[in-house]
Amino acid sequence: MTQVNRLQTFTKNKQGRDFVVGDIHGCYTKLMQKLDEINFDFKKDRLFSVGDLIDRGPENEQCLELIYENWFFPVMGNHELLMMNAIFNRKSALWFRNGGQWILTSDLLTDEIALYAQEINLLVPFAIEITDGEKKIGIVHAEPSHDWNIVRDFCQKEYDVKDILKGHTINKREAITFYRMTWGRTRHKINIQTVVKNIDQVIVGHTINENPINLGNVRYIDTGCFYTDNITVEELNFNF
Repeated sequence: MTQVNRLQTFTKNKQGRDFVVGDIHGCYTKLMQKLDEINFDFKKDRLFSVGDLIDRGPENEQCLELIYENWFFPVMGNHELLMMNAIFNRKSALWFRNGGQWILTSDLLTDEIALYAQEINLLVPFAIEITDGEKKIGIVHAEPSHDWNIVRDFCQKEYDVKDILKGHTINKREAITFYRMTWGRTRHKINIQTVVKNIDQVIVGHTINENPINLGNVRYIDTGCFYTDNITVEELNFNF
């Protein structure tokens, strides 16, 4: 199987609607209920995801299966990385401290969870870009660099997650870029309102807010569904 481009690009959906969902964190039923509320058409509509499909919630296996759906398009979150680091490098402690203990009572066999890790590495990009022909919306899990071209340049290197987790082939600047994309909270923590260059809007998750907020042209849509019952699904809108 060929590895997906680390920056996956799309044109605006002309057959149906495009939506983006915040961190799902094992809350498959809540996601399906929300999609039912918005009359999501699984044959025509598309759902983009800011990542963190697993951990904390109760339905992790169903959420892992979402990567195979032809209407679902996630980016890689830090919880996917935690799982992969546990599988590839036998570093389970951090994963277990951050919601990964579900695997200990799961019916998944070792080979099955290893297959999920391998296929996330192959199928899930680091970033997504959607355009209507004029404007572009970017998606990463945590936060972008100050210039979207830095994200584009990093993704063009087509790094294997196994190498990144082991610190191979990646220099310090690239490590910082990847950390921001998957773990960063600096923009939110110090309330940076500066506009990210070379992109019209960036949508992220990772950092929980009671309701979605904008900092500059970065929109935060994680509303902590695993304990608030509030999973955010928004229709992509290029009229900003």
